[in-house]
Amino acid sequence: MNRAARIAETWVRNLNNDLLRFRLIRLGICFCLAALLCCNASLGLGQNKVFTNDDVLKMVKAGFKEETIIEAIRANEPNYDTSVEALVTLKNAGVSERVISTMLAAARAGASATNINGEGGTLPGEIGVYALKDGRYVELADEAVDWRSKFFNPTTTVGNLTKNRLTAQLKSPQSPLQLSGAVELLIVCPEGVSATQYHFLRAEPNKEKREFRVDFQVLNNGVLLALGGSGKSAVQFEAKKVGAGKFRILLRELGKGEYAFLPPGTVAHSGTSSVDKMYTFSIR
Repeated sequence: MNRAARIAETWVRNLNNDLLRFRLIRLGICFCLAALLCCNASLGLGQNKVFTNDDVLKMVKAGFKEETIIEAIRANEPNYDTSVEALVTLKNAGVSERVISTMLAAARAGASATNINGEGGTLPGEIGVYALKDGRYVELADEAVDWRSKFFNPTTTVGNLTKNRLTAQLKSPQSPLQLSGAVELLIVCPEGVSATQYHFLRAEPNKEKREFRVDFQVLNNGVLLALGGSGKSAVQFEAKKVGAGKFRILLRELGKGEYAFLPPGTVAHSGTSSVDKMYTFSIR
């Protein structure tokens, strides 16, 4: 009996050891799988494919629509050969100039972002609005504005908000600053102000002078506070913070015309001709 009991005890002990060993192995496998999944997620999360000239050519040859190719260019990291020879090759292969222009804008934006984030990158420090032109930031033209009321009944009331529409008139028909293609801007804001508080405007078609329609909120004592562009004069934009009080704006598809940024807090006075300033540029 004693011998049989010892044999049974040894068998149970070995079985328990085998079960424990199996559980440890299974637990280890689970940890390895979890680590592998986390590694794959960290490698893939937020990383877009690097897009090259060959990728664009593949999409063109596959028959993708122009808009689809442009969206793919915008959605991926740019690594394009923008030499004259490479651009001619793209053109001869059937790539449209609009797609090539989008590639150039993406390449320029990527290079600019590298300069901004790099230790050697320099950004303007003075408050104002700047455009990237020929590899450097130039300040937008700072022009005097004459506010005029051109409407028979420009004042409207919605709830507790009373609005008045005025027209910003600039004497010359064109801005001194001429730009083309995709436009990269930098707004250096006063302390406590964001770029989204600026009002981006498109001029009304007029060959003799520039006019921008702006809605104002009527405050006490006839003071008018600018709310933004009225109707088609208003242009939406997105700004990315790149430093303290500094915001980058990339406008890829602005049509030809006259544009302006109206600073936040701009005020006018009802019944009088008020002179102010706005930052302007032209797309040609």
